[in-house]
This record gives sequence, C-alpha cells and structure tokens, in this order.
Amino acid sequence: MPGPACRNRFAPPSWPWFGLPGSANAPGVELVNFLARNRASGQWTDFAKPGGGQRGLGIPNVVDRVVQQAVLQVLAPIFEPRFHDSSHGFRPDRGAQTALAEATGNFAEGYDTTVDIDLSKFFDRVNHQRLLSRLARHIEDGRVLKLIHRMLKAKVVLPDGTRVSTEEGAPQRGPLSPILSNIVLDELDWELDRRGLRFVHYADDFSVFVRSARVGKRVMESVRRFIERRLRLVVNEDHWPAIEKRIHGL
Repeated sequence: MPGPACRNRFAPPSWPWFGLPGSANAPGVELVNFLARNRASGQWTDFAKPGGGQRGLGIPNVVDRVVQQAVLQVLAPIFEPRFHDSSHGFRPDRGAQTALAEATGNFAEGYDTTVDIDLSKFFDRVNHQRLLSRLARHIEDGRVLKLIHRMLKAKVVLPDGTRVSTEEGAPQRGPLSPILSNIVLDELDWELDRRGLRFVHYADDFSVFVRSARVGKRVMESVRRFIERRLRLVVNEDHWPAIEKRIHGL
C-alpha cells in the first residue's frame, strides 16, 4: 500500500474557469452558487435489469455532466496511481480482459476456489461522509470538496416531476461516478491486500481466490463483516454465499 499521501493542491491553470484561487466574483464562486440554486441535477429513470427487477439511475443534465468531467480531470491524476493493481473496472488500460488474465493466473497457481462478492445497490448506498473523508485526505481545497458534496446531494427529478433529495448514494451514468466508486472501494482493495488475499475487483464485484472451501468460508464471513461494519455497505443476499471450486478456470 502506498505510504502517506502528499497533500495535493489544485493549481490555478488546471481549473481556470473554476476560479481557484480567486475572489468572491471569480467564476468558481459563481459556479458553486449556481449549483446551490439549481440542485436538481438529473432525471431519474428506471431500467430493466437482465436478471429481473428494476435499476433506478439518475441521469445527469448537461451542466452537471460538464462539471463532473472537469472534476474528473483533476481527481484522476491524484487517485489513479493509488488504486490497487487488482482493481480493473473503469480504469485506463484496464478492463474485463486484464481482470480475466489475473483471475486465470490465480487459478493456474492453485487458487482454484473463489469467494464471489456482489454488493447490493452499491451506488445507492455510498455513505457521503465516508467518501468525502477519503477525498479530503488528498484534497486540501475546501471549495472543491464542497462542490463534490453538492453534486452528491443534488436532487433528481422523478418521472412525475417530483424532486427528491439524495441523502446517500453516488451519481450514476455520469463522468464522475466510476472514479468515485473506485475511491470508495479502494479501502476494501487494500484491506484484502493487507490480509494477503488474492482477489480481482471489477466495478462493484469482487472475487477472492483461495485454495479450499474451508478457507473460503472463513474469508467470506470476515470480509462481509468489514464491508458492512466499516464501509457501511450491504452484501447481496441473493448471491451469498457464493463459494465455487473452478476446475477449468472461468
């Protein structure tokens, strides 16, 4: 795990139109005030899930999407180098193929039993304070944290026109959602690493590789406790327990 992080400041050239730093009349202050007045950032839409049921997504509007992209361009260089090598989702030069390659390598080395972990409604249950706390470890400028906080709290517009507040959860289908999800789950990545476990993390799914079902059951329960007590997230009961011995790989 990387050592103590250096404190990163946002240089003015990186965000010229955000007005960092700037006076009370700078564009950055105007943007924050605009978001404070116009906090309905997207349309709520229900999509049918492949396995049945509905998944609700808050689709960001144009202004929010542009702001999210600007935030992403600054956050990515700060957090990307800190992510674990076994995290493959939503990252440059990584994806399903690199995740499959690492999993295949684990099988080849005798780690042929997997503990598959699926988080229930992950994006809907992200704890805002925990996420902001992790962001604050590497971002000193309180105005930036305030801006991200407003995006997390932004109301969504339901199909009937009702505006609904969001007290927990992270926005989906926007430029910022992938890196925010990786920042939240980075804590679990490094906890698994600290325990000496082999794993593959993709999006909000984890597979932990062990040598026997007995070890898998012990790992399963301890990891579940960490997820629910420390991260304040919920493991999908429909997919739990999920311990499988893979004879021929994936």
